[in-house]
Amino acid sequence: AFDWEEGAAVSTDDRGEFRSPILRPGIHRFFVHHPDFQGTDGTAAVPAGGGEARAAVTLRSGVLLEIRTVQVTGAPVPDAGVWILRRKPVSAVETRFAGRTGDDGSLAIRWDPSDPHDLRVLAPGFREEVQPISGTRTVVILERAPLVSGQVLERERGLPVKPVEIILEIETKEGFGRAPDRGVLFRTLAAGKFRVGLPPFPGIYRIRALAEGDLSGT
Repeated sequence: AFDWEEGAAVSTDDRGEFRSPILRPGIHRFFVHHPDFQGTDGTAAVPAGGGEARAAVTLRSGVLLEIRTVQVTGAPVPDAGVWILRRKPVSAVETRFAGRTGDDGSLAIRWDPSDPHDLRVLAPGFREEVQPISGTRTVVILERAPLVSGQVLERERGLPVKPVEIILEIETKEGFGRAPDRGVLFRTLAAGKFRVGLPPFPGIYRIRALAEGDLSGT
């Protein structure tokens, strides 16, 4: 998958090689998933004039881990983003995107039990949770939190527009700046719709949306 776009995923051939869809010049993030290996991610730089960018990743085997994200009531939380956190020397933290839970709130990944990791879970409308990984099955209980939802429309025609990025901003003395959200969901929703989890501190917030064709709005 490329740049968090699940619909842009491609499969490798029998030599383990793949070609992405056409990407704009700039730095792009890609995620590699395989049921028998630990997931991993990487970056590729597309030249300003276009052309081919090459990148390579190494997949490692691991133990199967089933993750379930649920509400306090026990109801599943779908579309929750899951990250693997690994603490490195000098208090640095390595973060790796693991995927999203399905409609039943579950996600299966592979990890290395000999190397301690934490799970970080973000879902719009719920508090962020971080907890250690242990065993082969873990349940993450998410508590409700403020949520803003809406839809992106083209001003002239009033039709839904599929955004490429949704950004949460907060007002400061210097103007509006990016705010730490608690999960942004829009790629898997109906055209133009989005959900953004708000952080647990008061303020004046706004949503900024970017779409193809240099469209933007707040």
